[in-house]
Amino acid sequence: MININNELVFYCPQGHSSYLESSLIAKDLGAKFLDDVTDIAVTDPGVKYILFWQDVNKIPCLAIATSLQTINKHQGLYVDYSNNLIAGKKTYKFSYQDALPKAMGLAKIKDQAVNILDGTAGFTLDAYALLQLHNNISLTLVENSKVLFYLVRDGFNRLRLSSVSQHQSLGSRVELFNNNFIDYMKSHETVKNYQIIYLDPMFEKFEKHEKPGKITSKPKQNMQLLQNLCTNPDTTESLLTAAFNYYQQHSLQGRVVLKRSSSQGKLLEKHINYSVETKQIRYDVYLA
Repeated sequence: MININNELVFYCPQGHSSYLESSLIAKDLGAKFLDDVTDIAVTDPGVKYILFWQDVNKIPCLAIATSLQTINKHQGLYVDYSNNLIAGKKTYKFSYQDALPKAMGLAKIKDQAVNILDGTAGFTLDAYALLQLHNNISLTLVENSKVLFYLVRDGFNRLRLSSVSQHQSLGSRVELFNNNFIDYMKSHETVKNYQIIYLDPMFEKFEKHEKPGKITSKPKQNMQLLQNLCTNPDTTESLLTAAFNYYQQHSLQGRVVLKRSSSQGKLLEKHINYSVETKQIRYDVYLA
């Protein structure tokens, strides 16, 4: 994971429309704030990541880069829901027959208002696909990483400010919080009835499971970055337990959906009601 104090800087030139916002974000992150691009080259050699504003179709998008060269080539990773691009990867859409909506049971309740809590939001590819599935779906996204939170928040802010009414509608159905999932579940006095809690602990997906004689390929750039950005200190079992406790404590009914690699073992297996599996991914469903 990123050591923000030593490995991350925020670069924004004086006179930029987001200069003040940038300085406040840098302060909140505890990152060094630079307003002269030449300072990046001579700053602490331990710096590995640079936050900056990358112009996309003349609109500034908060982006993260791994080098000054990346900035000069406008190749930073950013979140742009309006143009269906998240961290260098095209977004996708779900149908009710796809594995995740099936695991969530969304086809059976598509005529009802559905509140989904994504407790490990990450770069939000799954979340955004769910949001587009039906206008009855509302999402609460919780992300522990401050850097990821600011990247995603910027994407949703631009979505809400879009001149396209469909974009505005999508953005209006999202709440985003920078918090640890377990702490979030304990922090709100007003209890929201989440019919579904979705957990996708990405930081576990990149553990090496190498077999003798087999070379495991490295994940792509955005997935490597996501792994490095993740700061969630909790085990997957503790995330599941927090979700179960939420439903039990407040006498609510719902389901917890855990996304796992097909090669990973099942957790708290005796509590799993069923699983939906593809060639690479398995969704374990726990009914509460």
